Amino acid sequence: RDYKVTGVQTCALPIFLIDAAKKRYEKNRQPGVIRSAENLFSKITNGTYSHIIKPIDSDDILVEDAQHKRKSVQEMSRGTLEQLYLAMRFGLIDEYESRSEPLPAVLDDVFVNFDDERVETLIEVLNQFGEQRQVIVLTCHQRSLEAYKRIGANQITV
Repeated sequence: RDYKVTGVQTCALPIFLIDAAKKRYEKNRQPGVIRSAENLFSKITNGTYSHIIKPIDSDDILVEDAQHKRKSVQEMSRGTLEQLYLAMRFGLIDEYESRSEPLPAVLDDVFVNFDDERVETLIEVLNQFGEQRQVIVLTCHQRSLEAYKRIGANQITV
């Protein structure tokens, strides 16, 4: 059979196929750090953002919500950006430790720009994270100190 294809259709099909392949790659072939960070970021944001995406054709990092809407780092609030940064740090630590011995993780006032709900969620994430390694947290904020004490952290005052 011979098919007649117009110029518009000829261009649309390859673009559609390339876009579909790109989306499949971005969904399934993310770097290990991103894959490790993604689960933590979803927990920290209480499921608001379910995916972290490193697009194949740029140096940007995007986050995607449950409705598949994407946001760039420039579009995020300061709190969300810091939550993403923290999840990426944890992802980097997880990825590093997959090939070596665990090292202590040192965090300095990670809750400063988080609302109360996110602080409680992050405390749970930190508690789980601390099961595999030593976590040292520095803070000068009473709210953070009380949150750490609730999960059994040892306070050392200097």
